[in-house]
Amino acid sequence: MRMVTKVAAVTGFAVALLQAIGPLRAQGTRPLPDQTTFLNEARKYLHRDRVLLSQYVYTEKRTRYDRDSHGAIVKQNIKVLEVHPSVEPDLTYERLLSVDDVPVDRRTLEKEDREQAEKQNTWAARLRNEGESAREKRARKRADADRDEQALVDEVFALYAIRMLGREIIDGRSTIALHLDPKPDYRPHTDEGKLLKKFRAQAWVTEDDFELAQLDVEAIDTVPLVMGFIARLAKGSRGLFHRRKVNGEIWLPVETRLTGSAKLLLVKTMKLEQVSEYSDYRKYGSVASIASNAFTSGQGMRAAGSRDMIGQEGASGYAHHHGQEAAGGRHRVPQVPGGDGALGGARILVAH
Repeated sequence: MRMVTKVAAVTGFAVALLQAIGPLRAQGTRPLPDQTTFLNEARKYLHRDRVLLSQYVYTEKRTRYDRDSHGAIVKQNIKVLEVHPSVEPDLTYERLLSVDDVPVDRRTLEKEDREQAEKQNTWAARLRNEGESAREKRARKRADADRDEQALVDEVFALYAIRMLGREIIDGRSTIALHLDPKPDYRPHTDEGKLLKKFRAQAWVTEDDFELAQLDVEAIDTVPLVMGFIARLAKGSRGLFHRRKVNGEIWLPVETRLTGSAKLLLVKTMKLEQVSEYSDYRKYGSVASIASNAFTSGQGMRAAGSRDMIGQEGASGYAHHHGQEAAGGRHRVPQVPGGDGALGGARILVAH
């Protein structure tokens, strides 16, 4: 199902810009905001706050449905994970808790916790001992990633013709509904842009803080994909993404739903349906993640005051957010936001 997850990540990541599906209730006759001004503000919020996101842990329930040619469910698979995001992608920890309602063996969890802690401590030690050249290389890599992200945001606004539809209430918040259609004559400059041109979208953006509340993307053409195997996502396939503000400080995914069909190896057609539900967001108290600190400094510090958010399941405790020793120094949380996903969502917006 990696193909489905990737599509969600990329579509949410870029189209991430705005959209949704949900309760639609007009909010009086108050004039709509100026579209250009509104979009300029919304554009500023199409980046994830990686540092802030890395301070949270959450539960994700992934349900995959296999359907026959008539659409009837023939198989269902459910996985529940405890997810620990990290600024450093390789350190994000997806801790599998159960499969089809059967809990993962305690000893297996303890083993995986120890392996994750070792992985993070090794990474921290490398950062503490790295030289100036290595730090500069890491900084360049981060700068390149930021430029690529900005290029994609710019492409979204160039690629889509955006039309303001009206004002609607979603989860008690006033949002502006927008419709996004790819411009027929626009030639994308990025690989993601070439993919996005095969999708139309509708977006609901909050009126008070310009954040994506919901997103609905639909494939308007067959979408070629290469995900370890060759596949084509069928026209009409859809991705639905719902986000909500958590702790009054960050927008995070509540649910993503991917439906449609794909042709695998250009022969076998498979109906796709996967639902991810996100819940139980918890923020760590006084300790910042190993990865967040490491991205801003190469000097060592010990994580003090951390609490065990996992340890009730395993003797290893994993009593910290991202490793027992955090490499890095004090830093200010930058304002660059998000979403898993995106998906998440979509990486940039729906993020996680």
